[in-house]
Amino acid sequence: MKTTSPRTILVVEDEAGPRALMQEILEAHGYTVLTAGDGLEGLHVAEQHAGPIHLIITDLLMPRLGGQAMVKRLLPTHPSLKVLYISGYADEKTRDALRLDAPILPKPFVPDALLTKVEEVLT
Repeated sequence: MKTTSPRTILVVEDEAGPRALMQEILEAHGYTVLTAGDGLEGLHVAEQHAGPIHLIITDLLMPRLGGQAMVKRLLPTHPSLKVLYISGYADEKTRDALRLDAPILPKPFVPDALLTKVEEVLT
């Protein structure tokens, strides 16, 4: 299931292994992938990137700046930004408690689950 048009995804995850795996999966399916190790780095990458970012996949809990706080800071300058949260503590109660306005994918996940959720969010 390769994407038909090049789309850019920013993956923000503090664990290097899962971050690299997501990058590999997404690039293998035609996406351009930017990466960051935490929310502050994610802000910097988004600010420095010249083109559009179509989707941010971000962990909720990270050192320095979490995913939800990073997204709140990016939305004023990127109002059409789509978001997919990932978390090892993800369920509907967590989503409701955090008042997330975007879907959440529980970790760990299989590659097909990631790709399916990415396509759902992007369409």
